[in-house]
Amino acid sequence: MSSSSISKIKNGLLIGVGLLLPITAGVWAGNMLVNYVSSSESYESDDYSGYSELTTDYAELISVEKFTDKSKDGKVNILGTITNKGEVSVGSIKLEAEFFNNEGEFVQEQSTYISKKLAPNESENFQITCTCKGQSLPEYTKITVRTVSAHSF
Repeated sequence: MSSSSISKIKNGLLIGVGLLLPITAGVWAGNMLVNYVSSSESYESDDYSGYSELTTDYAELISVEKFTDKSKDGKVNILGTITNKGEVSVGSIKLEAEFFNNEGEFVQEQSTYISKKLAPNESENFQITCTCKGQSLPEYTKITVRTVSAHSF
């Protein structure tokens, strides 16, 4: 081996070690910082109890106060009013109208969403219409309207 080859190998080793030392020091310092932060913070399940409100269904708080059947010519059109009877604001409300025939048999349903967030004791009007093209409304004699779901987000 010539002296220039040996010199190149030495220089390569010095450059490699010169790059490896700061990288190693950076990884070690980062690891120490992560371990220090994670050991100084404690997470208890109570810290996240607020998230239960996001998944809680508040449907029982939304009362269907009144509704009228304005359906005609085979088209569904239910108009009414709901009220938030709870103590928390509730939104993302899904209402469902179910139609029954003379024998009390279920024949159809339609639903709607109300995105407005209702404060406690606040009321809001709603309309449930048929969203199906070409589908005729079967014979019915009774309609029920109920709150299917409601959330506080």
